[in-house]
Amino acid sequence: MRTFLQTAILIATLIAAVRSFAATPGPTCRAACAPRIERDCGVPGVKGFGKCKKKLVRACRKSTPESACSLQTVLGGGSGGGSDGGSGTGLAADVTAALANKLVSHGSDQFFSSGSIVETDDMTLCGSGSVHLVVTTITTTTFDDFSSTDTFDGTWTVTVASGAATLELNVGEPEPRRFAVALDGAGNVVIDGRTADVSDASGACGAGTPGGGAPGGDLVQQATQLLTDQALFIQEDNVGFGHRVTAMVLCASGRYALEIDASVFPGVEVSTSGNWTVVQDGPDLVLRLAGEGNQPTRTFTLANGPSGNLTMNGIDVQTGDTATVGQVCPTL
Repeated sequence: MRTFLQTAILIATLIAAVRSFAATPGPTCRAACAPRIERDCGVPGVKGFGKCKKKLVRACRKSTPESACSLQTVLGGGSGGGSDGGSGTGLAADVTAALANKLVSHGSDQFFSSGSIVETDDMTLCGSGSVHLVVTTITTTTFDDFSSTDTFDGTWTVTVASGAATLELNVGEPEPRRFAVALDGAGNVVIDGRTADVSDASGACGAGTPGGGAPGGDLVQQATQLLTDQALFIQEDNVGFGHRVTAMVLCASGRYALEIDASVFPGVEVSTSGNWTVVQDGPDLVLRLAGEGNQPTRTFTLANGPSGNLTMNGIDVQTGDTATVGQVCPTL
């Protein structure tokens, strides 16, 4: 059975070799993106420069220098290293700042010969990157009215392509929910061409008041901050799977890598990635790993153990080498 460190290294090498999405070599991107880095990221050595540069180069590696680093790709410019929420600079940063810690309500409707369907999306978009989505659907016919409400939890990001911003909600479905998002001349948020209703959600997000912040903050936000950019491991023994090690890397981008290795199975039992978030489930805090493809959503209940240490599903959590985070996260 491999040690925790060996498992962490295996995650990094597996993802680098098998799940590499890079389409353009790093050196090419660093050279091609230099003008954008100079314009958008501020001065080397100043706080935020490195993070901003890394995001631009990462976007280039996943696509092309033209689509990721053209000076016309992101409108508005902006100096410094981006904003909290991690969606880059320029247009993406402006939109992210307008949405962070806000309740955004967006409606759409469809009409047919005997009635209509009206859907309302109420999105609580927290600065920590988590989202709580409530979808209300009202169907009106000549016979009766029907309504349904569905709730989702996950993560949100703002991406920019060809000068247009998109709000993406990763809520455990096969594909993210995507909305075209823009800011009009008056600073209003426009979703899919319609002006959205926007209200403050600092309390729900645990962000406190602007410029202040409630002492301790929201438990979800605290747990999210605790787990961000961490390599974590739990091990357990069971007659069904023998000795099992579950290793995960939780990235600030909201992405995760997961590997499960059980002694009764030859090789690695599970090796996958997806989006992670912390949600409140009744009195419990739950780490939610939304799987991709045919992988399920895995959940781990978070708690403090008898000695004050973090536990997942009642099992003590150990932390891995922080260098693993730097190896794995840029590839996701």
